[in-house]
Amino acid sequence: INDFIDRNLNEATLQHTLRVHPKEMQTSTTFSTSGAIAEYAYGISDTIAVSDLYAFLYVRDSTDDLPLEQGNETEWNDSKQSLTDTSMHGDPRKWLHIERKLVLYAQIPNGDSRTIKVRYLKRPATMTSSVDFPLNDEHIRPVEQLTKALTWLDLGNEDKAAAALQSYEALVSARFEPIDIEDMSPEFRFTPVHNLYLESGD
Repeated sequence: INDFIDRNLNEATLQHTLRVHPKEMQTSTTFSTSGAIAEYAYGISDTIAVSDLYAFLYVRDSTDDLPLEQGNETEWNDSKQSLTDTSMHGDPRKWLHIERKLVLYAQIPNGDSRTIKVRYLKRPATMTSSVDFPLNDEHIRPVEQLTKALTWLDLGNEDKAAAALQSYEALVSARFEPIDIEDMSPEFRFTPVHNLYLESGD
């Protein structure tokens, strides 16, 4: 039973991480493009040298100081992908996550020196008897409720699973994202007013 619950705890932590993007699970790295190469693998020994990448959040061309727009697989599949026709190569403006690769296209990178910054969501460490909960304490209760929902579902009790899932949703929806809290500051809501019409002598 312990292994059964441990599996659901780790699955719930993964699902929760993808859902709320905890700040402690976000980080950035950079890599360099190569001419006529559109696909960049990630892994310890790959171009994007990370071992814990879970999902890409943002991709930016640091050299040109421009954000890249997230594309889709249909668009990439329908585009011309020649690695030998240099007339199709230039500054990439879109990105796509396929398999274990980041694809840059529209256009395929040319030979210009270019640094790409990626902000990504880290895969949380798998909990064991010697590895603690990988998120901050405020995530403990929601993850417990999601774990309970998964466990009841495995046991075939859909009513209790639904109740636990409802509790999880309530906990998540009741919490503010950091940007929401920052937006509540008086400075954010202050709107300066300039009187463009001055009385004579003022």
